[in-house]
Amino acid sequence: MGRPSSAKGLGTRLAAGKALGAWLSTPLSRRLPLGEYIEDEVGPLGLDQRDRALVHEMVVGTVRWLLLLDWLIRERLRSKKYPNSIVQSFLLIGAYQILMLDSIPPHAAINETVEALKKTRLGRLSGLLNAVLRGIARERDKLLGEVIPSLPLHLRYSHPQWMVERWSRAMDQELVKRILKANNERPPLTLRVNFQKVKRSVFLRRLKASGYVAREGLCSPSSVIVEDRCDPRVLPGFDEGLFAVQDEAAQLVGYCLDPRPGECVLDACAGVGGKTAHIGELMGGSGEIWAFEPSLSRRQLLRSNLERLGVKAKVILPRDGDVLNYTGDLRGQFHKVLVDAPCSGLGIIRRHPDIKWNRRPGDIDSLSRLQLRLLSHVFKWLRPNGRLVYATCTYEKEETSELIRAFLEGQEGAIPLDISEVLPNMGHCEKFITQEGFLRCLPPETDGFFVALIGKA
Repeated sequence: MGRPSSAKGLGTRLAAGKALGAWLSTPLSRRLPLGEYIEDEVGPLGLDQRDRALVHEMVVGTVRWLLLLDWLIRERLRSKKYPNSIVQSFLLIGAYQILMLDSIPPHAAINETVEALKKTRLGRLSGLLNAVLRGIARERDKLLGEVIPSLPLHLRYSHPQWMVERWSRAMDQELVKRILKANNERPPLTLRVNFQKVKRSVFLRRLKASGYVAREGLCSPSSVIVEDRCDPRVLPGFDEGLFAVQDEAAQLVGYCLDPRPGECVLDACAGVGGKTAHIGELMGGSGEIWAFEPSLSRRQLLRSNLERLGVKAKVILPRDGDVLNYTGDLRGQFHKVLVDAPCSGLGIIRRHPDIKWNRRPGDIDSLSRLQLRLLSHVFKWLRPNGRLVYATCTYEKEETSELIRAFLEGQEGAIPLDISEVLPNMGHCEKFITQEGFLRCLPPETDGFFVALIGKA
């Protein structure tokens, strides 16, 4: 007879199972970001911060280790197939807790997950769930110590086989293993201090006074690493706009652009405005930023972020946010141009593990064609002697170095510039500069990022 389950324990497992099931059952072409499925389940429950974090950990962690967990479970199913997607999601959630969450005793993970399934219309299958999870729990030490370490690389580190093979052809094997390992670790909470409002040292003291463990980052002069796992919205200074959540590699993009007060700057692919806001901060409150973003919901978040952070520079958000479809004449208008291009996102898998299951090999070629179109389109908007920064959060040569070489060869007036000319004077950054003068950041120190600096004759 199982131990009695707590209402909270049932609620968190039920929410996690439903969120994962919704994500798994959504066709790839219509999948939303994983966090939206989590919020759909967690939002109405009124869970406290700790329980919300547990649901997030169970769903995101399961997706991170999806391939490995799936293989281990199928080995214990007679038909090698799941009865349906709901039971699949609870099996995966349960296996993740048993194998990867040391903070939860296996017996508690099994009991709470089984009882949660009973609350669904498929409670009759709880016996199957219980048997498979107990089998995994009995073999836990052997699985972790012998079985998993002996598996092929893609299974051991739970990445698509095509992705691991692609990286193995392009990189040293030890670097591939380092990236795979980093992708499966929980990323740090990295903040960019808003220098318009507070000094980094003052902000760090405020965090520590509130009981948080935090330190300066190594690569960006405005970065702070918070060791505690928490929702950044509960940190002191969030509502005041004292910081933005942004990885150190992404922070370096703004410094590489080097916007100056009074300049006219283009952010061609603004997203929710993390880099737009940083540009505004670096411009010291004067100048003009044109920020293009085709998604209405993202544009609303962009406005909200700029308001919270108190960006004082003039920001123009064209109604037609697709920079490729803009019909106005902006030739020669901008001192600086940022193309933070849509990309495969393979450098930020540690933050968004669903990326590795949503991507297909053919995506890289189609994205590289779009990236080249974007570069060619906005380069004519750059003033003579102006500077363009191209950035992507990926390692793929088709989206990074090869693309820049092709652009430089085909674009009249484009001049390669050495990124070290504009990087902050932080010694840790030097190892990320390539022989060609590009910036190539790698985990675990930062997210995977590529940055190139181009001038105009």
